[in-house]
Amino acid sequence: MSVIALSCMNCGGMARIEWDPLGARTLRLWVLSNRILILDEAHGYDPFMEEELRSLLRFHAMLDGSAVAMTATLPGKMRDGYAEAFQRGLGMRRPTQIEGDAYPQLSLVHGKQVETCAPAPVPETCRKIEVERVDAGAAMERIREGVEQGAACVWIRNAVDDAIAAVKALECQGIQADLLHARFMVADRLRKEEALQARFGPDGTGRRGGVLVATQVVEASLDLDFDVMISDLAPIGSLIQRAGRLWRHMDLRPIEGRPVPGPSLQILSPDPEAVEDGQWLHRVLDAGAWVYPLTDQWRTARAVFGAGAIREPDGLRDLIEAVHGPDPEEVPEAMRRAEQDSLGKLMIERQMAKNQLLLSTHCDGQLLDYLAAAQKVYDDERLTTRLGIPQVTLRLAQFDANGLEPLAHSWEDSEVQMSRARYEKLGGVDQKSPEIVRLKSSWPDWKRSTVQIAVVGKEGTIAKELRYDSRLGLLAGTSN
Repeated sequence: MSVIALSCMNCGGMARIEWDPLGARTLRLWVLSNRILILDEAHGYDPFMEEELRSLLRFHAMLDGSAVAMTATLPGKMRDGYAEAFQRGLGMRRPTQIEGDAYPQLSLVHGKQVETCAPAPVPETCRKIEVERVDAGAAMERIREGVEQGAACVWIRNAVDDAIAAVKALECQGIQADLLHARFMVADRLRKEEALQARFGPDGTGRRGGVLVATQVVEASLDLDFDVMISDLAPIGSLIQRAGRLWRHMDLRPIEGRPVPGPSLQILSPDPEAVEDGQWLHRVLDAGAWVYPLTDQWRTARAVFGAGAIREPDGLRDLIEAVHGPDPEEVPEAMRRAEQDSLGKLMIERQMAKNQLLLSTHCDGQLLDYLAAAQKVYDDERLTTRLGIPQVTLRLAQFDANGLEPLAHSWEDSEVQMSRARYEKLGGVDQKSPEIVRLKSSWPDWKRSTVQIAVVGKEGTIAKELRYDSRLGLLAGTSN
């Protein structure tokens, strides 16, 4: 067992605790021991985090913990990977394979036993959602028709800039829309989520003819219910999650009270049968074409348009495995390079995770070679828990009689994030003014390097191509 070094030093009247990095991680594992670890939305992790979670499950099993992995769209190979990791943590050299592809399915791994059962689905969740491919013009027209019919409408976009552009386009047609994405400061986002829950939630009021344009933030975090849904093409798991916000609360809003005859998912997508080159998706989606792997998008389009509908629950397994299964359909020649790039990226991310994981050799109830990993353990800035696009945090500020103050009622509620690369490309925000230097002088080094003070001036202006609007969010570059 590594010793955790704790030293309390007087630093300007404040106590500071210094951690031995390996000891800190030992403490974290110890805190989890004998506990129940819950992995929610277990399908939604990239290869890097998936590898980390497998390691965590091995450690957790060694430390006599229990774990529950939950999701509505878990691919079989990801499920098997989690189960195998936990069994190896229990000391099994030859893990038992999970059998069965029922949906829904409950799998129980305990000791050397693996049990599965297929619970009967709740009748209200059994339904068929028609699927139709549309272009941008048809998507706008469907929303206009929905508003005229008194339907609650949503358009889920893959990228923030595309969501902002959709709201502006709808306004040009005289249609007012709410907007929700991840580039609002915390206070505004919480306020918007509360208002949307009150309007489109289970007990929502004033939903008739309402329109929401949102990004992936509505897939799982909010309990909303819409009559009409448009969605950008997304991987099958995301499409199923999004469709879960369509005709959701049938007990509160039965079919007789709906302004449209049935649930239908309109997907903004190119034709998967007409792939001329690697720009297949970019001709229909703008920034949203870069968010997900191109090959996953094409296979999703093939599967869902080929099926013509999302059948819940009996059709979900086939759709999920068609995209993420062990024997997916071969992509068109024009996408071969994209597939090679995706596979290469996947292998790199998995290896990056393995390079920084603690060792977890298990033998006769003992955890071996743990301290041998000490040379790989760094502070949290170098040893990240997730990949993804590096972000910069902006703390929005304003000048008042007392000087520089947060734009909201606290600095934490005034934070908003954006891509670091894009922030730097736009020139960033000057941090050398006396007021900002004074404010940041008491911050620790890590905070000074990752958090920027952004003073919001007249009409929301922060910098030449950076502006904040409480209705549209942080506007950068072309979205400004």
